[in-house]
Amino acid sequence: MEYFEAAPSSDLSGFVKLFWSIRADAAGSAAHEPVLPDGCPEVVVNCADPFERRLAAGSEIQPRVLISGQILRAVHIRPTGRVDLFGVRFQPWGARALFGMPMSSLAGMVEGLSAVDPPLSRELEGSIAEHDSFSSRQNAFEQILRRRAAHRAIGLELPRAAVEAISAASGPVSVRRLSAGLGVGERRLQRVFRESVGLSPKSYSRIDRFQKMLRCLGRSQRLNVLDTAYSLGYYDQSHLIRDFKEIAGFTPGAFENSSDGISGLLIGGV
Repeated sequence: MEYFEAAPSSDLSGFVKLFWSIRADAAGSAAHEPVLPDGCPEVVVNCADPFERRLAAGSEIQPRVLISGQILRAVHIRPTGRVDLFGVRFQPWGARALFGMPMSSLAGMVEGLSAVDPPLSRELEGSIAEHDSFSSRQNAFEQILRRRAAHRAIGLELPRAAVEAISAASGPVSVRRLSAGLGVGERRLQRVFRESVGLSPKSYSRIDRFQKMLRCLGRSQRLNVLDTAYSLGYYDQSHLIRDFKEIAGFTPGAFENSSDGISGLLIGGV
């Protein structure tokens, strides 16, 4: 399996976190793997065989162009054949500039982009699929984003500042302390954050902390898990394990032993 990622052009870094691709030969026998919440909306264009998503009752074949809003729990997918995915991971606040709608309306959504924006879905499927190289696909998407986002950047300064304050903190940040630090009222912060990021500040902070823990687990074989958990604001080991099970569906120990494959590649962090 081949994974590649690249930063966006400098003029789009305020909207896009990175572009990524995954390519692999036929993999129809692969098991379902979890794609974990990372606090960033994504658009994914599938240029090869479809993916299957596991549901509570059965499964479904995923459409060719996907929008993933803010998710709070893992999504389980598997390839049915050859893999050729091109993905755009937005900044937590950045997808608002592309879609021009409250991102709270996309929270928990992982489905065809055609259900949200049919013209954009058709344009992306055509423009991305006709290119084979990563750089040409990135260029094609960036051209679309420039046309759409140029007049929608106003109003994203506050959610961006809030996200950056949460990410810079070593543990959970209360809305009261966050709003005071940004010089705005709590009610306004909650409203603007939901509209631009898609989650409440509290829910986003939980995902941010979870991702920080994942990155720590992935970096060190000698990690003192409990000390790291305490430094990130987990009260005790049971609190850490409960969060992992609710968000990822497995324990921290299970992640350390099985972080290969698609789930390991797509740990993005915020």
